[in-house]
Amino acid sequence: MADMGTSEVSKLWGYTPETIRKWCQSGMIDGATQDKKESP
Repeated sequence: MADMGTSEVSKLWGYTPETIRKWCQSGMIDGATQDKKESP
């Protein structure tokens, strides 16, 4: 599977990037990893 950033996923799924980040950090999205820090 190709890597996707939080912005891409948020547009695809219809949620804010912040929500996607929280889900990734809490383990709700299987296989999610952090490659780089995003600027605020």
